[in-house]
Order: sequence, then C-alpha cells, then structure tokens
Amino acid sequence: MEAYRLQQLTSDLLDVSRIESGISLTYAMETVRINEIILDVVNGVKVSLKDGVSIETKIGGRNGVGCMEANNSNNSDNNDIEIYADKSRISQAISNIVVNAVKFTARGTIIVETNVSEDKESVEVKVRDSGSGIAEDILPNLFDKFVTKTLGNENKRGTGLGLYITKAIIDAHKGKIFAYNNKGGVGATFTIVIPSVCAADIRSGA
Repeated sequence: MEAYRLQQLTSDLLDVSRIESGISLTYAMETVRINEIILDVVNGVKVSLKDGVSIETKIGGRNGVGCMEANNSNNSDNNDIEIYADKSRISQAISNIVVNAVKFTARGTIIVETNVSEDKESVEVKVRDSGSGIAEDILPNLFDKFVTKTLGNENKRGTGLGLYITKAIIDAHKGKIFAYNNKGGVGATFTIVIPSVCAADIRSGA
C-alpha cells in the first residue's frame, strides 16, 4: 500500500509539474462510454470500502443515449452514453473523486450517478457521499493545490493534488466541475459536466 501511495504521489507531482509549466497533459481523444468507465472505477474501489460503507451506481440517461435518438437509432441502452475523451484521463478524474468520497465517508452510502441533459449536449456525473462534508471556508478554493481540509477529518489528509489535477483534466475536456455540501449537513456532492458526443458533432458540423 505504501509503495502504491508513493507511486501515486510521484505521478501526481509529474502531472502538476506539466500543468504549471504550461505543458499540457497528454490526451488521446476517442469516443468512449462514460458508464463503462464509472463501473470500472466503482468496482475497483469496492475492495477498499470500510465496514458500514457501501457504494451504489445510478447509471442512466434521459430520453435516449447521447446522439443515438437524434440519429434514429433503436438502441436505448443507457450504458452506451458516449463522450469524446481520453479514457485514461477521464478515468483518473472520476477515480480521484470516488476515492475521496470513500476516504471521507465513515458510514453510509456513496452514490455515483450519470444523466444526459435534455438537449443531449452534456453528460453529468455526480458523486454523492454521506461523510462529514467540506469546510465552508475552503469551498471557493477546493480545486487549488494543497487544499485538503474537511470537516471533522483534519487527520485524514491527502497530498492536496488530486482535485487540482482532476479540474485540469475536466477543463481540457471543455467540461466543468464543482462541489457543494448536501442539505442536512450530511456529506458532499461533486458534479462533473462533460460535453457529449452529440455536442462535439454539432460543433464540428458533423
């Protein structure tokens, strides 16, 4: 485990160095199925769940999948929601959010959910946990480097680089990411919004 953490830290520091030097992270863009990536990430973290913590997925879409309905496809399988992305980097970004949720949830359920917007132009990924939430004073700077403080978990600190790198990855995909504390003071929700293949087709004139 310690060797893995050191390897991850080294990788994160290299990514941060590239971002800050103006050298873009490497992206191999292709059409990928976002829900397949999410299921892989969730299955990967299940082995590290603490007793009393569970994780669920709500894999879905809205009135069809991506551009499939617009293209008169008969396929209505919501597992086929597609985006144009670097599969490895998007997996890294989603994994960072899910792993954080697991880390800061002592008991309860983590829910990972996907939906397609009404206009088919974007895909929304939400990760909702039942942990201690995010300290209000750091919310505006949550995606800066070295921001790690959470409510009641001062001893559970990471490198403070994961969310910074995650935002850089989402920005590179012309998406956005934000977070807020859940109502009732139980946990937090991270939301990632990424353009769908449909949006990419519209902008390219395809």
